[in-house]
Amino acid sequence: MMQQLFGDDLSMSPCSTRHASHLEAPEGASKEASVIDFTDMMFQNLHDHGDISMSNPALHFSVTEVQQTYQDMMCSSQDSHDYIFQQFDKKKTMSLPARMMSARLIRAARFVTPTCSTVQFAPSAPTQRRLMASEPQRHEFQAETRNLMDIVAKSLYSHSEVFVRELISNASDALEKRRYAELKGEIAEGSSEIRITTDKEKRTITFEDTGIGMNREDLVKFLGTIAKSGSKDFIENNKENAEAVIGQFGVGFYSAFMVADSVVVTTRKVGSKPEEGLQWTWNGDNSYEIAETAGLPTGTRIEIRLKVGDSATYAEEDKIKEVINKYSYFVSAPILVNGERVNNLNAIWTMQAREVNKEMHETFFKQLVKNQGKQEMFTRPQYTIHFQTDTPVSLRSVIYIPQTQFNQLSFMAQQKLCGLSLYARRVLIKPDAQELIPNYLRFVIGVVDSEDIPLNLSREMLQNNPVLRKLKKILTDKILGSLQSEMKKDPVKYSEFYQNYSLYFKEGVVTEQNQGIKEEVAKLLLFESSSKKAGELTSLGDYVKRMQEGQKEIYYMYANK
Repeated sequence: MMQQLFGDDLSMSPCSTRHASHLEAPEGASKEASVIDFTDMMFQNLHDHGDISMSNPALHFSVTEVQQTYQDMMCSSQDSHDYIFQQFDKKKTMSLPARMMSARLIRAARFVTPTCSTVQFAPSAPTQRRLMASEPQRHEFQAETRNLMDIVAKSLYSHSEVFVRELISNASDALEKRRYAELKGEIAEGSSEIRITTDKEKRTITFEDTGIGMNREDLVKFLGTIAKSGSKDFIENNKENAEAVIGQFGVGFYSAFMVADSVVVTTRKVGSKPEEGLQWTWNGDNSYEIAETAGLPTGTRIEIRLKVGDSATYAEEDKIKEVINKYSYFVSAPILVNGERVNNLNAIWTMQAREVNKEMHETFFKQLVKNQGKQEMFTRPQYTIHFQTDTPVSLRSVIYIPQTQFNQLSFMAQQKLCGLSLYARRVLIKPDAQELIPNYLRFVIGVVDSEDIPLNLSREMLQNNPVLRKLKKILTDKILGSLQSEMKKDPVKYSEFYQNYSLYFKEGVVTEQNQGIKEEVAKLLLFESSSKKAGELTSLGDYVKRMQEGQKEIYYMYANK
C-alpha cells in the first residue's frame, strides 16, 4: 500500500521524488492551489488508498496539523519544497496520518505552485461533494427580504456597479473585526487582504477575504433577513424610491442580486473547527440553502455567476479595476484583482498631519484631480488644509486649494462643480459632495471622511442628515479660518492667490445667509487703497486699523473695471 501511494522507490530523496517523471498529478489539482486545497486533496487520496479511515477521530486533527505546518513553511522566507520537506521530517511528534499526508503533499508539489494564504483553487464538483459534511438545508427568505431583493434587482440596474463597493466594504469590515480580535489576543495574527478573481469565459466574479468569517447564526442574520423594525412598511411605501430603501437599510450583500444569476458563499468563522465551515447557496429563486462544509479556511468567499448582458462586463478585469479606483481605492486592506494589487496609495487623511510631507500631498493631490478629470486644469496645491476632529462628529479631512491660472468667470459658471469627495470609513459615498460646503467654496479639492456617516445615503438623507449639517459648519469654518491665517502669515502670497479666487469670495459675501459666516468671508476680501501703492491690496481689517481716531465710516469708490 505504501508503495502504491508514494511510488516504487521509497528510499528516494525528497528532491528526486519531486522530479520523478512518472508521478501523476492528484485529481482536481490546478497549476495554482492553496494550502487548504492541497491538503484536502492529499487527505482524500490517503483515504481512497485505505491509509486513513473517515471514522478515525484524528481525521480533522491530521488535516489541520499539516495545513498549519505547511502554511508556516510557505509563509517563511525559505519557501523551497526541499526546505519544507526537511521541516516536516523534523516534526517527529506528528501523528502517523499527518506524516503520511505530508509526504504525499511534497510529492504533489511537483505539479502545482502553492501560494501563501491565497485560495485560488476551486475544488471540482466531486471534490466538493466529498467535503460536504451535511445535506443542504433549504430556507425561505423573509417577505421583507424578498421585497428588498426585488427592488434592488429591478430598480437599481443603472447603479449596479455599487455591488463591488458593497462587497469590498463587507470584506473590509470582516478584516477589521479579525484585527480587533487579534489585538485583544483572542486569536493568532494572520494575513489581511481582499482578493477578487474574474473569469470572463465562465461569467463569474469572486470576492474573498481573510477576515473573521461567519457561523450559521451569522449567515441567517446577514444573508437571510433584514434585522430592522418597520422594514415591511418602509419598503411598501418606497417601492418607487429605491435610493430611499438603500439609505434606510444599506444595500450590503443584497447588491449582488442586481447582477447575479446565482451566488455561492463559503465561510468559516475564526476560532471554529475545520469541519464547521458553511456554504450558502442562492440560485435565483425565493429560497437559499445552507450546508456544512469541511476543510475551509477561515474567512469568506463569495462567488457570483453574472447575468447575461451588461452585468457580464463585471467579469472583465479592467472593468473591476475601474470600479475599485472609483469607490474603494483607499480601503486600508490590500485589494488584489487576479493576483495584482490595485490600491497602492495610502489614505493620507487618516494619518497625522506631521506624518505627511509635501511630496506625499502632491502625489495624493494628483490622484484626486485625475479621479475628477481635472488633471489638465490643476497641477499642484497652493494651500493644504489637513485636520482631524472627533467632536462634535468624527472627521478626517485633507483639503487642497489648487495653484492655478484659469478664467474665473468660465470656471464659476460651472455652478454644480465641487471638488470634495465624501467617504465613510475610506469608502466613497459621493464624489461630488455639494452638501458639504457652501457653493462659493466649490473651488476646493479634497476628501472628507467620517465614521458617523451611514455607508449608504439617499439624496433625501444627504439633504436632511444632521451629521452632514455639522460637517458643513466645521468645514466652512476651517477653510475660511485657514485662509485668514495664510493671509496674515504671507500677505504677498495670499494676494497672488486672491487674484485667481476673488470672485468666489465676493459671491460668498452676496449669497451667504448666515451673518456670522458672511463677516468671516468679508475678511478675505482685498482692495486697492489710497494709502498703498498702485497694485498693492489691503484687507478691510487692515483698513480699520489705519482709521483715524474718531473715524466711524469706511470710505470707498467704485467703478466699472
